[in-house]
Amino acid sequence: MIRTIERHPVSFLLVVCAGLYFFNPGILQVTIMEARNFVVAREMISDSNWLLTTMNGIARYEKPPLPAWIITPFMELGGNNSIAACRLPTSIIATLGPLIMFLFVRDVSGNGKLALYSSLVLATSFYYVAIRFEAPSDTYTHVFMFAAIYFLFKFLRVRSVNSGFLLLAGLATGLSILSKGPVGPYALLLPFLAAYFFTFKSPLPAKKFPLLAVFILVAAVTGGSWFLYVRIVDPEVFMEIVREETGNWSSYNIRPFYYYWSFFLQSGIWALPALMSLIYPYIRSRVNEKDLYKLSWIWVIAGLVLLSAIPEKKTRYIVPLLIPLAVTTAIYLNYLFNNFQNLKKTCEKITPRISFGLIGLTGLSFPVLIFFLNIETSRDMFWYLTGCVSFVATGLFILQNTISGRFKNAFYLTVLISVLAAGIGVKTVEMMQQNDNYRPFNQFVNREELPLYHYYEIDPETVWEAGEPSLLFDIDSLSSSLPGRFYIIAKTGKVDELKEILQEKNLSVEKEEIFDRNYFSPPGSKYYNERHKIHLILVES
Repeated sequence: MIRTIERHPVSFLLVVCAGLYFFNPGILQVTIMEARNFVVAREMISDSNWLLTTMNGIARYEKPPLPAWIITPFMELGGNNSIAACRLPTSIIATLGPLIMFLFVRDVSGNGKLALYSSLVLATSFYYVAIRFEAPSDTYTHVFMFAAIYFLFKFLRVRSVNSGFLLLAGLATGLSILSKGPVGPYALLLPFLAAYFFTFKSPLPAKKFPLLAVFILVAAVTGGSWFLYVRIVDPEVFMEIVREETGNWSSYNIRPFYYYWSFFLQSGIWALPALMSLIYPYIRSRVNEKDLYKLSWIWVIAGLVLLSAIPEKKTRYIVPLLIPLAVTTAIYLNYLFNNFQNLKKTCEKITPRISFGLIGLTGLSFPVLIFFLNIETSRDMFWYLTGCVSFVATGLFILQNTISGRFKNAFYLTVLISVLAAGIGVKTVEMMQQNDNYRPFNQFVNREELPLYHYYEIDPETVWEAGEPSLLFDIDSLSSSLPGRFYIIAKTGKVDELKEILQEKNLSVEKEEIFDRNYFSPPGSKYYNERHKIHLILVES
């Protein structure tokens, strides 16, 4: 089986990515970052706001529009409110990341097996999988930037002058900028360039140096086109948003410099091998791929330093570190596969046993963990029994191969258990005990097509579930033009204030409904979030 896999690495990668990214795409709730992209895409279609993008009818220039542009054809084919259709393009882009990794590592090292290991580590790293839901724009910007790095590397390393690689690198950099501004160039490109010149120490040939201007020009024109257009057409709103976003870098979510130092944990199941792979003197003295290891190690460290230098910090910002970290991890694992039987030191032999042993035990514990998570197995016994058999069998095989020192087998079985977690595991979300009061806002049907307003502010998730824009309810500006009956959306903390205003203006509350978007947590529990509780008030003037 392993020989077949390694003879057809790209096909195997596609199968793994299909299991990780395309299975059960519509189960999980839409997150705030997803909702922003989905709403922008929907309003692009309904209002033709392709360049002057909006969310709920208001200018949305905080993030560039490329992810929303890519979503729109899928939305038109699958339906304006189809979660699965809207998530499909992000899954496709996420699949490109491991494929680019395969090409990159194979070209640098000439080792196809190592390229496959690196791609599989990246594909199954926890936050690389999860970021598709938490912040899909990050997937776009980092994958496009990684593609640019691959083409730039090809240009730098190939002796002949091939401007095609440079054009592709510039275009991919521009697409990265159009996905999330300068994040990709800062978090991925700059650390890579530092690592490249520290590793290879080869000056750029004189005949190639002027061509870098082509790369910069193409990247600037492609990436800056939308920003320039909006700056010219809607300058006041654009500059106000720019000032607010820039201020956030130094005043919002401030964390200490060392906040990211546990970044390797975000690789999930590969955390311990990832940590081992960063012990530079130990690894570099033992592996054959010394240049690739040095390149990827410096890339990780340089990226960590640059990200740590920014005062604003969030866990998801460390995703670009997972790309070079996947390479260092794969180099360590490859060394382990080929040399475990010759290792003498106890610490060298016990570390991989602990790492893969814990994964195996996790698989064995699936039937028990289900009950700790309040899973109502009676809802779908087929999925529960399939999950139990699959996880337990895989866990047993992982433990068996770990004990006997066959770590390559354990590695591929770990990839399998990751696919099971993404498929069968995610399916169990539907069987978890729900909040009895759970009621998403998409259950509201505006049968009379009455005007819809919101008071004070409205969350992107609510805008998405509403299926239509809502106007800001400002009684002073609307008092002369209010319709006879209309709806107002309000958050829990603003309901009493709103009712006082309605009473003062002699507007009567005909009906009030509550929509509780807390899927699992009931009111009063530790994880209950009042932000997800929405009041819908029917008003008669």
